Amino acid sequence: MSCLEWEPTSMRCATMTPFTPEVQLLDMENEPKIIQNLKIPLQNEEDEMFSVRWSPHFDGNMLGVTTGRTALCFDCRTENEYLKVKDAHPHRAISMDFNPNLQHVIATSGDDGYVRIWDTRSPSSALMSLHPHAHWVWSVRFHPVHDQLLLTGGSDASVVLSCAQSVSSEQQKEFRDDDEDEEEEEDFVEKLQDGQLERIDEHEDSVYACAWSSADPWTFASLSYDGRMIVSNVSRKHKYALMQL
Repeated sequence: MSCLEWEPTSMRCATMTPFTPEVQLLDMENEPKIIQNLKIPLQNEEDEMFSVRWSPHFDGNMLGVTTGRTALCFDCRTENEYLKVKDAHPHRAISMDFNPNLQHVIATSGDDGYVRIWDTRSPSSALMSLHPHAHWVWSVRFHPVHDQLLLTGGSDASVVLSCAQSVSSEQQKEFRDDDEDEEEEEDFVEKLQDGQLERIDEHEDSVYACAWSSADPWTFASLSYDGRMIVSNVSRKHKYALMQL
């Protein structure tokens, strides 16, 4: 087993192994038991399965998978392919995540050092491409509330906090608020710009996982190949910019 992902609202989990083209769904309520096998169509026979991720939308029925250069989404109720982002990355699509506020937006990361954000309604080209790492990006995670924040960990032994303000739900909110009185512009707080916000270089080996805290929205953790876990915080400067204080 190379990946295990818990479904956020139930006792189900999804597991996978790199060279077996299927995802097993397990019910962990009482005794662990396999309740479903999702067959994953591979673009090429040698494609490797890298990650699996539950969508926070669709009542826990949407599952994302990265395999080869492709990101796929499946409806667990019908076992049908819901979405395919073909050639999301030149060589390997390694990780993916779902925007918590926009159900049609996902992020993928690859071995090209890039993170790409996609609109699933038009997946032919990325909404945005960020280049936070010099090597493979093993993990990408949206902030659970402020979806303009993206956390990534890579083989360059670094953890990067990036901003994707222009393709976030906050940007859409700004468009809706454009007609407000000009007097309010006096209270304008400088907003975060797209690109890298913070970089943490405290690891000495490849960072294979990163995650946001469920208890504190400004805390995150990262785990490297050597077993070292580092807990970090979003800087006050960026925290206050997000909160517009």
